[in-house]
Amino acid sequence: MPARARPAAGQPRPARPGLRADVQRNRQRIIAAAQHEFAQRGLDVPVEDIARHAGVGVATLYRRFPSRADLIAGAFEAKMTAYADAVTQALADPDPWAGSAASPSWRAGPSPRGSCGRTSCPKTSSSS
Repeated sequence: MPARARPAAGQPRPARPGLRADVQRNRQRIIAAAQHEFAQRGLDVPVEDIARHAGVGVATLYRRFPSRADLIAGAFEAKMTAYADAVTQALADPDPWAGSAASPSWRAGPSPRGSCGRTSCPKTSSSS
């Protein structure tokens, strides 16, 4: 049986093979559940609730995300990457307004909060 070739000194090791499909699915379910729970209940939500919402065990959650900080980083990674890309794109435009206004990443979409800044705003009477 031939021996495996080792990378030459100073050369990077080859990338590890991708995650198994079920592991990748669990990771995505954990991230989606964390995003949902963080949005609804804040960053202090118990990880047990996130695991339950994702349909995985707490051990599976901790295997993918060893600390709360890792879980928070995983939940916000895609959005932060989009913001970083938007900044790079905006800075490339010589007109600062055109560069920042052209990027869809700045628009977060509809807010669950009303115009008063809370989730439910008091009704106001309008004089017509």
